[in-house]
Amino acid sequence: MVDYGDNKETIEKLLKKLHDGLDGDIAEHSTEDIKDIKVHVYTFKENTDDNPFKNLVYFNDESYLVFSTEIDAIKEVLDRWDGDSTDTLANNDIYKYVLERCKEDSNEPSAVWFLSPIGLIQAGIGMAQSVAPQAAFAGAFLPVLGIDKLKGWGGAGYTSTGEFNTITKSFVYVDQPTTGVLNAFQFPATDLAPPKWVPADVSMYVGGNWNIAQAYQAIEGLVDSFNGRGFTAKLLDQAANSEGGPGIHPKKDVLDLLDGKYHLIQSVVAEGDDDEPNAKFLLALDVKDAAKMKNTLAKVSKSEGAQVETREFNGETIFEIEAGQNQILSLCVSGGHFVLTNDTAALEGMLRSESPSSLTQTAGYRKIAKHFPAKVSMISYSNADAQLKSVYQMLKNADNVDFLEGIDLQKLPPFEVIQKYLRPSGSYTVPDKKGALTVGFQLSE
Repeated sequence: MVDYGDNKETIEKLLKKLHDGLDGDIAEHSTEDIKDIKVHVYTFKENTDDNPFKNLVYFNDESYLVFSTEIDAIKEVLDRWDGDSTDTLANNDIYKYVLERCKEDSNEPSAVWFLSPIGLIQAGIGMAQSVAPQAAFAGAFLPVLGIDKLKGWGGAGYTSTGEFNTITKSFVYVDQPTTGVLNAFQFPATDLAPPKWVPADVSMYVGGNWNIAQAYQAIEGLVDSFNGRGFTAKLLDQAANSEGGPGIHPKKDVLDLLDGKYHLIQSVVAEGDDDEPNAKFLLALDVKDAAKMKNTLAKVSKSEGAQVETREFNGETIFEIEAGQNQILSLCVSGGHFVLTNDTAALEGMLRSESPSSLTQTAGYRKIAKHFPAKVSMISYSNADAQLKSVYQMLKNADNVDFLEGIDLQKLPPFEVIQKYLRPSGSYTVPDKKGALTVGFQLSE
């Protein structure tokens, strides 16, 4: 649906071009009067089974141009066209709840969006049935998986609101209590902040608190529901006792040792470092028992066929694995974290007793962090200039970009010219009795 305002003459010209392009060889044109409004229907002549779109339908009324692929959808819109119907999205309880949670009192939204995830899935299954009738069986598994609980997902965007350039809010609406696979995604609110070893020059930091125990129970219950009670536990026991294996029990020696909190940092590769991976990351998972996790890593490194190199650094053991394309993945347990990274320098910086300046000490992060609630499920911080600099320099130095033919990118100004206009941004997620709310924002200064 498009509101074209005073541009009726232009729209009519475009619709005539549409008609001239479709009518005849491509589609058959017909009209139907519905509620005293002329509806145009184009039925495509090449009606193949693998193409779910058979028609193009539209009407033009009161400065609105409304398109659909189905005449029935157009009829439903016209049934409500006078605005007196109560059977509308605006009156849907889920939609109203989502938009209420995404409301910003100081400003009207620049954009609003909403979709029904379960509705999309069911519609997709219905469309797939025309090609593969057996797709109908997928619908029977939705309640088993708990996907039928995912009722709504929507949000709103705001610009120039107080001290923010932009604010985006989104809400996932989930019927309670959750069941099936949705129970694997429980993120309790807690105190979250970057550890002091996170360096000040990272381009992105993400932290969160995941209920690992609940996630395991949800997956175990789901797998056992298809294979019989105790199936998952037996499978993990077999993995731990397999001949020639490291003797590691995936649950007892790994999952049960994780606290649930995680920290992900990403840094941008400096220009000219062709031998470095395009993006450097470091993932740190909080552990309950560092000694046991170290023992798990040691067992893996000594197992038959393991291609793992070890070295000592500042009193800790680093385990290194070749990952191809000049990448080395490093693993370590230190400071209450299990660490996985492709950034050796970042790991060594973390292990040094004298760490460089921390992200939490920077003015940019502090400005963002003051807008975080005391208890959150997830937080993120993004340094826009660090993320964009390498991309900008790559474009500026590119010899030829096909889709920008005729544009001399080398005439772009130095990055420092636009850098002063870039602002840090952040986001946080908090749980709600009906789902979860995520708020993202960019400061104006």
